[in-house]
Amino acid sequence: METQDGPSDEIIAKRLVDNLSHLKIYAFCLTGDASRAEDLLQETSIKVLLNAESFVYDCSFKGWASTIMLNLFSSERLRSSRSMAVADEQFFDSECCDSYVGVHEIMLAIKSLPAEYCDVFSLYADGYKYHEIAERLNIPIGTVKSRIHTARIRLQLLLKDYVS
Repeated sequence: METQDGPSDEIIAKRLVDNLSHLKIYAFCLTGDASRAEDLLQETSIKVLLNAESFVYDCSFKGWASTIMLNLFSSERLRSSRSMAVADEQFFDSECCDSYVGVHEIMLAIKSLPAEYCDVFSLYADGYKYHEIAERLNIPIGTVKSRIHTARIRLQLLLKDYVS
């Protein structure tokens, strides 16, 4: 039964079951791997059921659940990329690979950017979302996106000698 606040847990569970095929396909599109897609689908299902009370009545359930899945996927990717960066730095710290761009070189390149680009890009690299950076630096979100884009282009130019 639906209340004024929103659907009951039973309704959310039914909507979840009704949308499992869509979510499974979406999970595979995100991960590119059947096993990882199953894990992501399971995590999403749990999060949807645990957060049923936050579902807003008259909103698209499919969109809400898909957003939860995308956020879970993005968070996991960010966590794994951070741990991979540390592992890569330790593994490639030796001089066994001349073409590797070390973390030190990347950090120097980022710090060589003008302050307005360096600040925004550093926050972005630390995992902050566009809107969080905009709030933190008190600048429009469009400016954040533009500065990140410009910083990427400048970094590519600065580090072009390190990649083939």
